Amino acid sequence: MIQKIKNNIWKFSFSLFGSHVYLIKLQDQKIIIDTSSKSNKRELIQNLRELKIEPEQIDIVILTHNHFDHTGNINLFE
Repeated sequence: MIQKIKNNIWKFSFSLFGSHVYLIKLQDQKIIIDTSSKSNKRELIQNLRELKIEPEQIDIVILTHNHFDHTGNINLFE
């Protein structure tokens, strides 16, 4: 589920356990905060594509801390 918070900020919530993911667009930069758990990989990609963004278009990934439900999909953005 995607919730638009501001014109340039979105929050992704998932059907399975994992942290929320935030997408921020600042000028030409696309920033992801946390990547949720591996079980949400498909849903995360789907949410990004709904906003017309592919994982490789993310410029910056910010991880709030090193728990599996926040870092599970970091490999999408390497």
